[in-house]
Amino acid sequence: MYTLITFATQWGSQLGGINSFNADFLKAFGVAYHHSVKIICIVANHTPKAEKEAAENHVQLIAIHGQPESKRFDSSIGESSIALLKNLGVDFHPDATVWLGHDVITGEAAIAAAKIAGGTSAVIHHMSYSDYESYAEDSQSAQVKIAQQTTVLNNADLAFAVGPLLADAASDRIGNSKPVHTLIPGLAEIDAQNAPRRIGHNSEEEHEAERHHDQLPRGRNGHGFRAEVLQDHRGYLDG
Repeated sequence: MYTLITFATQWGSQLGGINSFNADFLKAFGVAYHHSVKIICIVANHTPKAEKEAAENHVQLIAIHGQPESKRFDSSIGESSIALLKNLGVDFHPDATVWLGHDVITGEAAIAAAKIAGGTSAVIHHMSYSDYESYAEDSQSAQVKIAQQTTVLNNADLAFAVGPLLADAASDRIGNSKPVHTLIPGLAEIDAQNAPRRIGHNSEEEHEAERHHDQLPRGRNGHGFRAEVLQDHRGYLDG
């Protein structure tokens, strides 16, 4: 059996969109491949509710107790996670294990774990700092994050990106050193609502429109303008 071990700072939508993407991705992956892949997600901490939700979607949620709720997981998190998995009795075979991280947020942890314990490291590219960071923060911050991102993508065995635009951005970071695989997120399943038979039927807006219409001055021609008004302005209309 294969093993997929991912790193996220939290399970679900807490602390940003990457965590939300991670949860949606793993839940969908679990539905499709739980018969042949053991799916593990390592987070800073979790609630019993989150653990139950993950388990219902074939994902084993493991918390790194004692670690702060950091926005980033560095290489030390990857190293400590290996010992944690062994203490919990989680078995995995290096030749059938993928360690997955998300960009600069958890990518370093996945790469470090794969180098120490064996297996394949993979990183998903989520953001293009070169396109917006200089506006969000400043150019110096942008250059620092771009350098970190380039290092993470280059050090990973596999590189993925969310959508074609980010795939192009990742390719710009790493050149021809490895291919960038594009991930296309699916659409959420939404229960459709029945459309109303009449829009505005007996609504306050409809009554207001009728009242306003009744107050318009009417002439013998039946239009909402007096014939006398048109008569008085005939000179203007005739030019």
